[in-house]
Amino acid sequence: MGLGFEVVELTAIMHSPRVLAVAVAALLDRHAGPGPRRRFLQWLLVPERLGALPTRFLTGYFVAVRAVRREAPS
Repeated sequence: MGLGFEVVELTAIMHSPRVLAVAVAALLDRHAGPGPRRRFLQWLLVPERLGALPTRFLTGYFVAVRAVRREAPS
């Protein structure tokens, strides 16, 4: 028995070192202006390149699924 959806894509997301990212974000939130915060957010995008590698399920923190509703048989 299915729920009427078909998985069309499966990947891993959020490849930044989470413990470090959370600590630095908290520090910047308390003590930095918009410039350093913006640069930090840009830096967080760099590890996302790991999502293109075959090891993405080892480096990602979450699994993302894209599913589409199947057409009901007529």
